[in-house]
Amino acid sequence: MDLISVIVPVYNALATLPRCAKSILTQSHSRLELILVDDGSADGSGGLCDALALADERVRVIHQKNGGVSTARNAGLAAAAGRWVVFVDADDALAPHALESALAAQQANPDRLVVWPFACQPEALPQTACCEGEAFGVEKTGWMYLDCCLSMPWNKLFDRQQIEAAALRFDPEYSLGEDLLFCLAYCRAFFSLDGAGFFKLREPQTFYETAENENSLTQRYRPDFCDLWMRLFGRLTADCEQAFHCPAADLTAIRHSWVCTIADGVQDTLARGEGGKADRKARARAVLSWPETAALCDALKAAGRFSPLAWAMRRRSPALVARLWKLRENRPDLYGKLEAIGQRFSRPARF
Repeated sequence: MDLISVIVPVYNALATLPRCAKSILTQSHSRLELILVDDGSADGSGGLCDALALADERVRVIHQKNGGVSTARNAGLAAAAGRWVVFVDADDALAPHALESALAAQQANPDRLVVWPFACQPEALPQTACCEGEAFGVEKTGWMYLDCCLSMPWNKLFDRQQIEAAALRFDPEYSLGEDLLFCLAYCRAFFSLDGAGFFKLREPQTFYETAENENSLTQRYRPDFCDLWMRLFGRLTADCEQAFHCPAADLTAIRHSWVCTIADGVQDTLARGEGGKADRKARARAVLSWPETAALCDALKAAGRFSPLAWAMRRRSPALVARLWKLRENRPDLYGKLEAIGQRFSRPARF
């Protein structure tokens, strides 16, 4: 039975770590090591990690100064001894047979990257082992992103030998999107060695905590949000087009998601950015004036995909972008009608 290294970055997770650790230590696949990386917690989480290690010899603890989730995961990778690696966040949990199901699927599909969906409620996790699923080719990498299966590391069974052979690590320079970059790099390395694609388990194996807490980066205003996501989506589309040869329809859908993300950053700059109203408006307009923004909107237009947000972005109007973004969030029915009307009259050459 293969050893699986389960890596959990821990930062001020005293309230949720017991549930997380229990879900791992009670796995039906018991040959595992749980590596808890205490990333400078100030709430007693470090002491809880030590207590868990005293209670179960499979638990190993690393204490380090606060350096962020990427440095914590990298420390876990450096210490891992397992043939396989699974990441779990300290506020999440695994289904009782998650490791068993993933490993069985991997053994049945040795040339595929095993992934699985997640559940937003603990009771939605299956209570029995299930290795049934569906195989997808490399060209479905973009679709995997759109299906919320690519961006995160905590829904995959990673081959540690391939991680080490390709010298893969999380980039601590990114505090947003570092997960996506790691997963893309792993896919490039895995598929370049004759990997056939993905195997997606039918049942969710991870409970993903959607409730935000005080440590969540999504609650904080990020002045570099648009810059980071412009680079991240650029990497994603380049890989999907050049390395994975994804269909044009999937690339168009990714670019549409890209537009929505940049629009989110523009409206957040107007709403929560630093400085006065004029300063916030100037920064938002600067994003809309980037050559990358124009190229993105042009690519969407060339594909014949109408987007009200892209239409507003081409006019470099932060206020209009913000209004349309809020309409999309608060009244998706009305936004959808607006999008459908625009799509009806759109042509590849113009909106």
